[in-house]
Amino acid sequence: MVTAFFFIWLILALIFAIFNLKVSLGLLIAYLLLVPYSSFKLSYIPIEFNYVLLAIFCIFLVRVGLLKKESFDLTFIVPFLIFVIFTLMGSFFSHGLELSKQLSSLRSFSISSFLIPIMLWQICKEKSDVDFFIRIILFCLTIMCIYGIFCAITGQNPYITFLSNLFNKQNNYQIFSQIERAGILGKIQSTTSHPMLWSAILFLALFALYVFFDTRNNLQFYILVSLILINLLICNVRSGIFAFILGMAYLFTHFSLRLKLFSLSVIVFMLAISIDTSLFGKYQPLVDSMIYFNDPAKSYGGSSLDMRLLQLDGAISLWEKGGIIFGNGFGWCGYYSAQYGDHPVLLGFESILFVMIIENGIMGIILYGFVYLSFFRINYLVYKKAKIIQKMEYWIITSYLISYIIFILVTGMFGFNLFLIFLVIMFLKILLKNKETSSYAIEK
Repeated sequence: MVTAFFFIWLILALIFAIFNLKVSLGLLIAYLLLVPYSSFKLSYIPIEFNYVLLAIFCIFLVRVGLLKKESFDLTFIVPFLIFVIFTLMGSFFSHGLELSKQLSSLRSFSISSFLIPIMLWQICKEKSDVDFFIRIILFCLTIMCIYGIFCAITGQNPYITFLSNLFNKQNNYQIFSQIERAGILGKIQSTTSHPMLWSAILFLALFALYVFFDTRNNLQFYILVSLILINLLICNVRSGIFAFILGMAYLFTHFSLRLKLFSLSVIVFMLAISIDTSLFGKYQPLVDSMIYFNDPAKSYGGSSLDMRLLQLDGAISLWEKGGIIFGNGFGWCGYYSAQYGDHPVLLGFESILFVMIIENGIMGIILYGFVYLSFFRINYLVYKKAKIIQKMEYWIITSYLISYIIFILVTGMFGFNLFLIFLVIMFLKILLKNKETSSYAIEK
């Protein structure tokens, strides 16, 4: 019965795509946030989220391209297309993984990551369209945060446990709930499939909320920010907090002088107290591990700098064996983990740096670098096009990008699809803010 409900949810998204693409994409985004799994069988025919998404994208192409004959804005399409084309070409020169497996991994990654942002960018013509998606995201985040606090208080996650059994998936709650570090038991993942993913959503949302809300002096904004901050702390994922702090540190440099002095005073005060006392209670070891990140005496568990350097050496070794230019092949790391479990040195390949040099070599460094630099360029073009008097939105998005890059360098590429969805919606919000016209294409 429950499986049928989620299956109908996706089928409704597919049906709505024929009549109303906006509602269809809203259903998909809500599903991504609230439902961790999407493997179904209809008369022994496997049906995945990606299959439904691809079908909706085909409907989108027919409706927008053939029926309405709209010209496509290539702002987001070009970087993604270049990444896919050159990765595809490199697959023919990478021999560490069968070509069919590389193509399957690339197809799955491209569908899940790129299609929703491309459609959002094309179909949102008015501010009300963007606000529709923002309301869905805010509603889902509120549910997720409240449920995350419930999980922390009760020490249980019945939703994930039930769905893991229902969809026959690994129950990450059982794994991470038993991990104790410095007296802190378990990691919270709310409605997501992994605590790292939940942590990524939380710190990304903290930056995005500033752009999402037209007026920030209201109760809803402060309540949601408070809920997210609480969850970011209690989810017990150090890398998410670390990435957020560094992103805020960059943003701090663009504050007004008064805000700089106030913020600096608070930071110095907090650090001074936390050095000699247990200001943060049971979370003091977590704070110490970020301040003294390579001090064995302050070890919190997880990865230290020395461990990361050892893993980098292991990644370079695999890179050299697979091929300096094209690597071992797209999806090699995921295939290794699925077949053999943790790597003896690299464990779960917990950094995008390890993944891109092992899988795609020098080509990977160039392509991933190009894609992320494209986001900074688009941010500048959006700022220039929108002619915003206040630069804060521009610096907020820059900080958002920096935080996510730091996060994936430390942990791996969790939540890339949601990162792109939030990013596109922020750009659209700025471009369409207080605009009467529906024209927002960025000049190249």
